[in-house]
Amino acid sequence: MLFRSPPLFLSPGRKIVSSLEQEKAPLRPSFLCDLVREGKTSWGAIEELGDIIIGKKPRPEPGPHPVIFHESAGGAGDVMFANFVYEEAKRRGLGQEVSFQ
Repeated sequence: MLFRSPPLFLSPGRKIVSSLEQEKAPLRPSFLCDLVREGKTSWGAIEELGDIIIGKKPRPEPGPHPVIFHESAGGAGDVMFANFVYEEAKRRGLGQEVSFQ
């Protein structure tokens, strides 16, 4: 195994990813590919976030088992969204500028 899988992905509960396509053909080592190849899970056991958003799959409900989400793109989309929000806040004159130096 190239990358140790998070123990949560082997525990009971729903497993959700942002993109099954990206998970099946990763650009970097993938613990999910390792788990499927080793027979510890299957692609059918992993849901895609978009299917939940459009109602193809039911929304997660509170229960005894966790809902586990893995961002397929490694968080790049989060950084881009945060930058958009920051730039939009600046454009509207909202918030307070903070220096970290």
